[in-house]
Amino acid sequence: MLVDVVASLAGLDKALSFANDLFNALESAGHRVCLAPSSERFYRAHIDEHEEPKPRRQEYPEYGRHLWAPDRCTVVYVDTIPFGLTVIEMTKSVVMRYVNGKYIRESDYKPPKTSRGYTDHTWTTTEDLPCGRLRIVIYSVRHDVSWSMSFQESRTRTLTEDIKKIVKSIKSSTELLRTEIAEAERRAEVRRQEQEAQHARWLIEEDQRQIARSIKESREELDQVIQSWATAVGIEQFFKGVQERASHLSEEQRKGVIDRLQLA
Repeated sequence: MLVDVVASLAGLDKALSFANDLFNALESAGHRVCLAPSSERFYRAHIDEHEEPKPRRQEYPEYGRHLWAPDRCTVVYVDTIPFGLTVIEMTKSVVMRYVNGKYIRESDYKPPKTSRGYTDHTWTTTEDLPCGRLRIVIYSVRHDVSWSMSFQESRTRTLTEDIKKIVKSIKSSTELLRTEIAEAERRAEVRRQEQEAQHARWLIEEDQRQIARSIKESREELDQVIQSWATAVGIEQFFKGVQERASHLSEEQRKGVIDRLQLA
C-alpha cells in the first residue's frame, strides 16, 4: 500500500521529489492520481530497471533478482481512462571485484604493493547497480492491453525538466488507449461468444453421448432378459421332456424318475 516508487536508499529522496512534482502537475491539469481502488483488478506492467533495457529472454535467468513491487498500482485517471505510473531508479552494469569478503567496483580496486609477486586472490563479476538516474513508466493497467511508454533521465537532463512533456504525452495518449481498450473488449466479447458456442456444442454432444449410452445399456439389458428367458424356457422344456419320457417306463422306473424330477 505504498506509492509505486522503486529506488535505492541513496536515490529515494530524488525519486520521491520527482514523483511528488509529477503528481502535482497531473492534479493541476485535472487528472486524479491515487492508489488503485481495491475493487479494480489492475495489472502492473513488467518494469525494466536497466538503463539500457535487456530483451526479456535475458532477464529470466536472474532467478535471485526480485525488485519490490507495491500491493496496488499507482494510477492517474485522464477522464475515465486509468494509466499506471511507476517511478524507478535505473541500474547500470558495473564490473565488481571480490576483495576481502566483499565486492568493490573494479575502478576502485588497487592491487597491493607486495614483494615476491604476491597478489590478492580475487575475481570479478558484473552486477547491476543503481545509477541515480530515474525512469517513469506509464502503462495500461489492463492485462489484455499491451501498451506503455517511458521517459528516462540522461546525464545532462533530469526528468523534472520533462514533467510538462510527460503530462502532455499522457493526455495525448488517451484516445489511443481508449481505442486499444475498446478493441480488447471486442476481442473479449468474441472469446466469450466462442466459449458459449463451444459450451453449447459440448452440451449437444454430451446429450447425444447420453442417448447413445442409454440405447447401449437398454440393448444390453434386453440381451440379458432374452438370455434369461431362453435359459428358463430350456429348463422347462427339459423337465417336460423328462416327464413325457418317464411315462413310457415301467412303474418302478417311472416312480424313481418322477421322485428325482420333483427334487430337481
